[in-house]
Amino acid sequence: MKHLFKLLWLLMAAVVTAQEPDHVNSQGGGIDTSEEQAAFREAIDVPSFAELNFVSIMHAPYLATAGTGVSDSVRTGNLAALHAAMATNRPVFIPAGRWEINGSGIQWDLQQGLMFGEGSNKSIIAQTNSSGHGITFITSPEATTVTKSGVVSRLRIEGVGAGSATGYGINADKASTPSHAFLSVRDCYITGFARGVYINRFDNSEFDTCEFNSNGIGAYCGVFTQTVTFHKCVNSNSVGVSWQLAAGSSVVLDQCDTGGGSQHVLSAGNRLTIREGNFEAITGTPNGHIETTAGSLIMTRTKMLGNSSTLPAIYVGGTYFLDSVTVSDFGAGGGKLRKASASVTGMVVGDGGLASNRQSLTIPALDNAGQFDLPAWGIQDAVRYDSGSTASAGNRGLMQYLGGTGTQADRIELKGYDGSSYSRFTLPGLVTKTTTGNPTGFYEGMQVINTFDNTFKIYLEGAWRTVTTW
Repeated sequence: MKHLFKLLWLLMAAVVTAQEPDHVNSQGGGIDTSEEQAAFREAIDVPSFAELNFVSIMHAPYLATAGTGVSDSVRTGNLAALHAAMATNRPVFIPAGRWEINGSGIQWDLQQGLMFGEGSNKSIIAQTNSSGHGITFITSPEATTVTKSGVVSRLRIEGVGAGSATGYGINADKASTPSHAFLSVRDCYITGFARGVYINRFDNSEFDTCEFNSNGIGAYCGVFTQTVTFHKCVNSNSVGVSWQLAAGSSVVLDQCDTGGGSQHVLSAGNRLTIREGNFEAITGTPNGHIETTAGSLIMTRTKMLGNSSTLPAIYVGGTYFLDSVTVSDFGAGGGKLRKASASVTGMVVGDGGLASNRQSLTIPALDNAGQFDLPAWGIQDAVRYDSGSTASAGNRGLMQYLGGTGTQADRIELKGYDGSSYSRFTLPGLVTKTTTGNPTGFYEGMQVINTFDNTFKIYLEGAWRTVTTW
C-alpha cells in the first residue's frame, strides 16, 4: 500500500506546480517551505524531488490560527481552513502548534489523500467539543466499487478527556458492506476521547507506531472490520477496555504494548491474532485480562505481567492456539487460562506455555472449574489433572487421584470412556511414611517406604507384604 501512495503523490506533483510562500506563523511556530517538504517526504517515505507540493493550513488562503484557549470563532475558522485545504485533494500539512477545533470535528471525504504533521509531539489537533470527533472519515458515495483511502501521519489528536468526551479520536464508520475503503494511520498519538479509535467496515487498514493513551476505550473494531493491523502500537491507561472487537471483526495486534485499562482485550470477533505482545496490569475485575467470547484466539511469543492479579490471564470462549505465552507476577490462583465451558478446544505449546515448561509436560496453569487441562502430544484433553477423589464419567485421559486422607496423591489411573462406561488401568503410587505402622486408604499395588520402621512394603491380595527391611 505504501507504493500506491508514493505513486499517487508523484502523479499529483507532476500536475501541480504552484509553490506555497515561505512563511513563519508567530502563533503556531511554523517552518519554511523546504522544511515542510522534508517533513512531508519523511511522513510518506518518498524520495526528494522539486515538483512535490502540498497545502499548509497556516498559509493563505487558509490562515488557520494556532494557540491554546482560543475563542470559539477561531476554532470554527480552523475547522473551515482544514476542510478547505482538504477540498484541494492535495496533501494537507499541519505545522507545529496547537490547532483547536470545535463542532463535530474534521470531516474527511476520502478520495486518496494525506494529512501529516511535524510529529505527534508538535502538530496537535485539539477537539474542544466534548461530543465532537477528532477526524471522521466518510465515503460519499459509499466506497462499494471504487477504492478510497487515506493516510494520517505524525499528528497528536486530542480530546477534552476520557471522562467527559463522547466523541472518538479517529472515527471511521461505513454504513455499507462490502467496503473498498482503507486507512493508514502512522506515528500518531490519540488521547482524551471516549474511544481513541473507532473503525467499522474498513478493509485491510493499518495503524503503525501509534499510541492510544487515556481514552475511554483505546481502540474499538466494529462488525465486519476485516484484517485491521495494529503494528508496534502502545495502548495504555484506558478507562475501560484497551482493545475491543465486535462480532465479525478480524484484527492483528503485532508487537503492541498494552498497559492499564479495566481489561486488556474483550473480543467477540472472528479472529484475534496477537504476536510478540506485552501486557501489563489491569484495573478491573473481568473474566480474564484477555477475554474472547467467540471466534479464535492465536497468541505467539507474548508476555503477560499480572502485577499480583488473582484473575485468569486468558479467558476463552472460542478456539485457541497459544505458543510461548509467558505469564509472570500473578497472585495466588491468577495467571491461568480459563475456558468458558468444557466444549472450548485449543492447544498450548512452547516453552513459555502460561508459566510452565510445556516441553517437560509440567502441569501448566490452565484452569477450568477446578481442573487443570493440558493438551498433550497434540491431542486436546489428553492429559487432565482432577483434584477430586472419585472419577466422573465425563473425565477422560490421564487421571491423578488423591489418597484416602485427601492430602497426598497416591496413584495415577489411565482411563478410557466410550460415552456410557469406562475402564481403568492403575499405575500404583509410592508413599513415604515417617511414623510407625501401615498407611490408611490403601489399595492393591500400593507401595510404601517407612523410614521409621525401616521397611519397604507392597499391598497385595488384601494384605501388606514386606519386601525388604534394613
